[in-house]
Amino acid sequence: MVDIAVMTCGSSVLLGLTTATGVTEVSAALSAGIRGIVDLPLTAERLARTLRTLPTKTLASGPITIGDLTVDARSHRIYWESTPIDASPREFAVMLELAQNHPHTVGLDQLVDAGGQGSSVDPHASVRVLINHVRSRIAQVTGARGSAIIETVRGVGYRLAG
Repeated sequence: MVDIAVMTCGSSVLLGLTTATGVTEVSAALSAGIRGIVDLPLTAERLARTLRTLPTKTLASGPITIGDLTVDARSHRIYWESTPIDASPREFAVMLELAQNHPHTVGLDQLVDAGGQGSSVDPHASVRVLINHVRSRIAQVTGARGSAIIETVRGVGYRLAG
């Protein structure tokens, strides 16, 4: 059903998440080309805000490799060398945004737009937490050098090293 929506829709397709939505469903939807995720139940105001923040640029058509790090939009996976790194859909979206903009710095507002705001009152803090989670996941695979993969540009945002 999601495949048909993505193929026939002239605009971006959103996936509504509830607490019962399984990881398999989310992964399949993202692989099919879902462009955004929103928590349900949904109000008209939240839907309008989410639609305004959907990415307008086309997703990368293949893997983006920066040094030993690979972010693959098609499989919705992150790899260090050939080892997969687990990431939530929002964490992946932030990593994809960083990879697509490499070597440039990506501002917090742009990362909020890419990763969605979730239910956070402070979306910038939410992105900072996502970045810390991704750094931890990368460090589990790479060891100490993993923490240097995502660089903080103080007062501006983040960028991928390399």
